[in-house]
Amino acid sequence: MFRRTLLLCAAGITLLAAPATAGAKEKIKIGFEKDCPEFTCTGTLLQRSGAPLLGSSVETALTPLWFEGGVLGYSARETITRGDSSFTMSLLGVADYNAEPDVTTVIGSVVEGSWMHRPLTGALVRGSAERVAGTTFRGLVVITPPRPEMP
Repeated sequence: MFRRTLLLCAAGITLLAAPATAGAKEKIKIGFEKDCPEFTCTGTLLQRSGAPLLGSSVETALTPLWFEGGVLGYSARETITRGDSSFTMSLLGVADYNAEPDVTTVIGSVVEGSWMHRPLTGALVRGSAERVAGTTFRGLVVITPPRPEMP
C-alpha cells in the first residue's frame, strides 16, 4: 500500500507543452504522462492530442512526509525538459488514495530554468494528475510566470 501511495504522489507532478508564442504574462500549461514504479518517476510531455511529445522528458524524485487515512503528503523535485528548454520545480503534494481514480495535487515553485526562452525562476506551479493504469499517471501542470522586476 505504501509503495502504491508513493507511486501516485510522484505522478501528480507532471505536465502539456505550451506554445512558444505564449506572452510573458500568460500561464504555461504542460501535460504529461509518467511511470512511477518507486520513489522516482520518468516520462514524457504530451501533445494536446494526448500523443507523447518526442524529445521531451519528465524526471521526478519524491520524499514521503506523512501518510494517514489513505492520504499521503510528500515533497518532490521535478525537472521538465524539451529541446533547449528545461526547468526544475520544488513541489509539495497530497495524494488521495480514497478517490477513484487515485488523484494527486501539487503546489510549488520553479527553482531554476526557462521554458521556450521565458525565464521561470520563482514562478508559481500548480498541478494535478490521476492514475490511468498500474503505475502510470497523466496530468497537467500550470505555471504562472514571475512578474518582471520594476526598474
